[in-house]
Amino acid sequence: PAAEQMLDPFLPDTSAEKFDHLSQGLRACPGKMQRRGKNSELRCHKIDLDALTYVDVNTLRKFLSTDSEIMPRGYTGLCARCQRKVAKTVKRSRNFGLLPH
Repeated sequence: PAAEQMLDPFLPDTSAEKFDHLSQGLRACPGKMQRRGKNSELRCHKIDLDALTYVDVNTLRKFLSTDSEIMPRGYTGLCARCQRKVAKTVKRSRNFGLLPH
């Protein structure tokens, strides 16, 4: 327990490790409520959406296909809210000329 308390300040508020499986805590997405009827797991906790900016091109490229199209939710595994945030950030990065259209 002492080691877990020491790690708490270093974990972002959106990380899944910070909360037990029954509560959502301060996570950005409420999980299965937004993907009712889907058996696949959400991958929203694998990226820190609060720290995602239009300058972070390497992270944004993970959500683009080879034709520079934004991949749909079925492939990314994100919830609707997180997918909208990623899409908005990709479009902003395209407007600044950091990502191709």
